Amino acid sequence: MTSARWVVAHVCAVGLAVAAGIRVRRLERNFPFDQLVRELRGARRLPTPAADPAALARVVGRLAPVLPPWGMGLCFKRSLLLVHLWARCGLDPRLHLGILAGRRGHAWVTAGPFSSGPPGPAAEVTAL
Repeated sequence: MTSARWVVAHVCAVGLAVAAGIRVRRLERNFPFDQLVRELRGARRLPTPAADPAALARVVGRLAPVLPPWGMGLCFKRSLLLVHLWARCGLDPRLHLGILAGRRGHAWVTAGPFSSGPPGPAAEVTAL
């Protein structure tokens, strides 16, 4: 990717991440969890230049601590944001919930070749 294209993708990703945070916050107040995930997947597609799943994942990873919605675990928030954004890229994201060794919950997303993946070896995560 050329440097100009990289900059455009990441600038677009910042705006999209903020908008996704606002959308997730609004929807999570109004829908039960299963319907929330369906609503997040059902958003309209992004125009091709803005649809860079890797750039979106990097930006969401960096901005997740300051993005809405607040009051939920960081990995869960990041996963909901990526479900929404990757669906808008035309991917079919899958939300995973699991328990890490040590009995901590964890959430991550996979979509084709992209993953926000569980931390550490997969053997340390029990999928729910």
